[in-house]
Amino acid sequence: MTEIEKYFNLSDVGAQFPDKVTRLSCDGEVYFLKRRVSDRLVRRKLMRLVQRFLLKILRLKILAPTTNVRKSSAYEPKKLIKLADLGLNVPKVLFFNDDYFIMSDCGMTLKGFAKRNPDLANDYLQQAIRHLAELHNSGHAHGGAQIRNFAVKDGQICLFDFEEIIPKKYCEEMQFRDILVFLISLSRSKRLIVDYRGLLEAYDQVAEAKGRVQRLLLMGRRYRWLAGLAKSRFPTLFGMDVYYLSMLIGHLLALQGDQSEVTYD
Repeated sequence: MTEIEKYFNLSDVGAQFPDKVTRLSCDGEVYFLKRRVSDRLVRRKLMRLVQRFLLKILRLKILAPTTNVRKSSAYEPKKLIKLADLGLNVPKVLFFNDDYFIMSDCGMTLKGFAKRNPDLANDYLQQAIRHLAELHNSGHAHGGAQIRNFAVKDGQICLFDFEEIIPKKYCEEMQFRDILVFLISLSRSKRLIVDYRGLLEAYDQVAEAKGRVQRLLLMGRRYRWLAGLAKSRFPTLFGMDVYYLSMLIGHLLALQGDQSEVTYD
């Protein structure tokens, strides 16, 4: 029996903790209980069908669908344990079964930290993307590398929320998508000044697989027509994801014009 089980009756987790993630306090320590849930299952299945269709038509492996953990919650804690054994900074798993798992607190989300500490934001963003490169070096991909899935505690970056089951044959493409998703998520943080050049250099310094930064810049040039969407009369016509992608394309083009910092209005 773990220490936290002495404080909470976990015989009926679903009834006691209806939310997907619940914050628990025990002897002054903070833990999180994460349950297996089936919210938005229909929407997720539809999104995977769209991804498969686009993968077949466009032949872009970056669009390969992943599988979100739903049938069992054991996948995510097992992956956290494996990543911890590889020396990566992830939450410590205290207990898990097929219905839920309990993990240690890993601090404030990087998104929240950057908002509260704008002067320190770029230093921690660069630290985060270095950790992402280390994850890739270990032969794994995240699958959801938005900055909300990184945390800051005691000055260190922690990676969490590994819900996506990634087919091995698509792992390298998903690693590239991780970088893309990380950068796109910065567009959602209003008024944050981002040093894109510093971020790309930080990733490239750590990553064993070379060429991904150049590929990203090439993608910016290839889809340069998207950059105009962010400044058009109807910027969100094709949805928010496409809008934020168009913003990133603009940043990548500006970067290649020797401009490394952009301020969001």
